[in-house]
Amino acid sequence: MKNVLICTFLIILFSCPAIAGTIGDVPEYVEGSVFVTLYAPKYEESVGMDVYSQLILEQAEAFAKKYGLVLDFTTPEKAKLSGNSIIGLSSEDKSTEELIKELTPDPDVISITPNYIRTPDPKPDKSSSGGCNACYDSIFLLASVILLALNRKKLIE
Repeated sequence: MKNVLICTFLIILFSCPAIAGTIGDVPEYVEGSVFVTLYAPKYEESVGMDVYSQLILEQAEAFAKKYGLVLDFTTPEKAKLSGNSIIGLSSEDKSTEELIKELTPDPDVISITPNYIRTPDPKPDKSSSGGCNACYDSIFLLASVILLALNRKKLIE
């Protein structure tokens, strides 16, 4: 039983860096760039998607011009489905934090988020990727050690 406790302690000790590596990681964002969600005009079937897309673009351009920002993209398809338009805005001379503070009070704004950098993992490798996968490996190893110890105890008795 003493060996089981020692093994358990060692497994937990060595898995802590893997757990700590996953906690507190804050994704980075593109400085001076934000995603803004605005209330979108209601989509009407009689108008058609081309006209509606133009309407969303004009709304986004007017909003960007109002604050002297660059319009990076619009989402007319999402606006049609949800009633909210997401636009990408950027500034050459303002920080992300300044943009959020400046745009938040606008009554047309539903939400604002930084333009987070997302990098997909092209080939996730469970055995060497660290983070949560290392935690899962440690848990399975811990369970195996406990089961082996329990089976050994049964064999001795």
